[in-house]
Amino acid sequence: MKKSVLVLSVIGIITLLSTVVQATTVEYLLDDPPQYEREIGPVQLTEHSAMDIYVENILNPIRVKDWKIIIWVPVIEPDLEAIQVDYSNDPLHIAELERFGVDLVPYTDFTPPGFKGFYADTWLPDWEEFGTNPVGSGLPHEWGNPMWVSFHFNVNADPWLYIKDACIIPEPATVCLLGLGALGLLRKRRA
Repeated sequence: MKKSVLVLSVIGIITLLSTVVQATTVEYLLDDPPQYEREIGPVQLTEHSAMDIYVENILNPIRVKDWKIIIWVPVIEPDLEAIQVDYSNDPLHIAELERFGVDLVPYTDFTPPGFKGFYADTWLPDWEEFGTNPVGSGLPHEWGNPMWVSFHFNVNADPWLYIKDACIIPEPATVCLLGLGALGLLRKRRA
């Protein structure tokens, strides 16, 4: 009898902990009409825990993805040093194309009273390697503009969030390289 009570207690605790540890999911769906560039926030999220932020995009293999994220947490909370970022073309964003860690640095331009900010920005040299490249470019993260970009992090208190999300045409030099690559493939195929 005592063993069964102990086993049931342990199962109950494990079940309780597994429901508590679930990440909070926030989805930002495409605007209507869909926009290739948009800003989300600043907005305060009323959840604190593991956070999964999913931003829907226009799937396009020749465009590239650039993003900026700023996360503000109360000054009494530990610094937010890094986040996980992933790209996905799965409508349910379950199957990831790629996931990687991104270091954050302090953000001081605008901070809500009582908060401190941390950010990453693929338009800047420190993070440009985390943006995507066109499909077939031979460059890192050649996913074009994926259907989803998502950000994953843990917070102990309700954070403020700002995201700038852009799906842009690559600069002319990249477009020329893509064209030359396509011509090379056509020439190889004919030979």
